[in-house]
Amino acid sequence: MKKNMSFKDILNYFIENPKKLEELNQQLEAPQSDFVKHRFKVYEEKIALIEHEKLELVKIASENSNLFQRAISYGALISITRNLSEIIAITDQVLTKNPLVNHSVYYIEDTIQFNPQEPSNRHVIGFNAKTSPLVFELANKKTPFCGEFNEAKIIALFSMLEAKQAKQIKSIATIPLRHESSVGTIILGSETKHFFNPSQNTDYLQAIGTLFTANVIRLSHNNG
Repeated sequence: MKKNMSFKDILNYFIENPKKLEELNQQLEAPQSDFVKHRFKVYEEKIALIEHEKLELVKIASENSNLFQRAISYGALISITRNLSEIIAITDQVLTKNPLVNHSVYYIEDTIQFNPQEPSNRHVIGFNAKTSPLVFELANKKTPFCGEFNEAKIIALFSMLEAKQAKQIKSIATIPLRHESSVGTIILGSETKHFFNPSQNTDYLQAIGTLFTANVIRLSHNNG
């Protein structure tokens, strides 16, 4: 990687060299290294100065016809983010870009510890197997699910909504978040029947879940 690269050049570099992104993620797990401190400083300065480049990356990650580029673009941005709330916000922009995706909720195992100064986010709900068996079941699936759920389950999953509003959700997508064990699940809801359906390709959702999980683990380790 050359010195003094623009943020856009860095993104293109990672898209063209996906193995380098994996290497960076491994190096990010050693937060005391000079390399990491330097990279965080450089990237954070670039992100702060070029906000519109982040929006461009979100566009790539949500609209590009190439699923691989979409996923790598998303991964490149969140891998240099040090704040859970920002990762949630970025992920939400990517996953709810389509206006027919009306609702989203992020369930994270309550055993995973983050910086206590993290701002609260109404989209994030802590859970465990005893208090939320339905969520636990979805979190432990091997692949994303797209289709319809019965009304009672939808109301339970979207508990932050009023029951009347939750009843408007006609189809959902669930993205399991797994590392060595269950980390959580992302639930997307559409008020359009069959918008999420079993015939859909879920490769992109699977990739988002894998990248999201890796960075949730990274942040929890750094702040634990």
